Amino acid sequence: GKPTLQTMLGTPQNAAETLLRFSIAPPGSGRTATLIAACEETRGVSPSNVYQFEYDVEKDGTEGNSGTIATPRRAISVIAVRENTLITMTVVAPRKDWLDKSFDAKLRKVAESFKLTR
Repeated sequence: GKPTLQTMLGTPQNAAETLLRFSIAPPGSGRTATLIAACEETRGVSPSNVYQFEYDVEKDGTEGNSGTIATPRRAISVIAVRENTLITMTVVAPRKDWLDKSFDAKLRKVAESFKLTR
């Protein structure tokens, strides 16, 4: 049958944990990722399912390459599948910026706008 997010990646929770462990913060990367939420939604005119993950990413230690304190970030990734291809979109900003309710709402609106159009 036609590939789905479920057949390719498992549940939203499993898919998110795999993404964080192997892509966002793999062992030895110096990054730590913390999953906040994972869900499946139906979007679009010819509806298709997407997985949406929200997570924080921090660099281990306090210094980045420039010698400044590494900024903790929050991100929302949205994943869709078409045929055998995964299509992703990620919205990311410093974690402190998400505390601004207006900015948070704008970032979420961008993430929620992602859908397949055909």
